[in-house]
Amino acid sequence: MQDNNNRISSDAAISSTEGTATPPPRSP
Repeated sequence: MQDNNNRISSDAAISSTEGTATPPPRSP
């Protein structure tokens, strides 16, 4: 389960960095 959390965190960071290339999978 920790891997899943880590993956989401990574995705969020990547999304924040690119933002335009790939939209966030989950937005608050």
